[in-house]
Amino acid sequence: MAVSNAFRSATNARESGDEIVTLIWIDHPDLDPGIWPDGIRVVNHVDPVVSGGITYQPVSLKVPWPDQDADKPPRIRVEIASERTVREALLAITDAAQVTMSDVLLSQPDVIDLGPLTMALRGVTFQGEESIIGEIMAMPVLEMRYPVGTMTPGLRPGLF
Repeated sequence: MAVSNAFRSATNARESGDEIVTLIWIDHPDLDPGIWPDGIRVVNHVDPVVSGGITYQPVSLKVPWPDQDADKPPRIRVEIASERTVREALLAITDAAQVTMSDVLLSQPDVIDLGPLTMALRGVTFQGEESIIGEIMAMPVLEMRYPVGTMTPGLRPGLF
């Protein structure tokens, strides 16, 4: 995956005037389309960021490094501190939500340097009064039923 020269310089520099931010898009059928017509779009920055004509709202985001357990797929525990409507929407989701994450430079937010990475957000609970905690993991490939129910003429007509 090729990244821009500006992104490479910002990541390799000891100090840089440019900031790397993560654009996060959370989508799920349980989200109210009247409030969230295109899903929840947030960024880990103090101000809103416009990327590709889409505005991402600021949140406080804490994402530690995932555990390196060889017996399990990597899971990341994420803490999001945001406005009440975002917290309530995420708590109302009944099963895994799709999360798409991309890293961009604040100086060139339309250029996606890393990503988009698609993952699943599960187990969202309250953490204090203004934060929620959830678990982000790679899309659950290991939990998918395979091949039972996936190699049928209705789903894969080119194979039959």
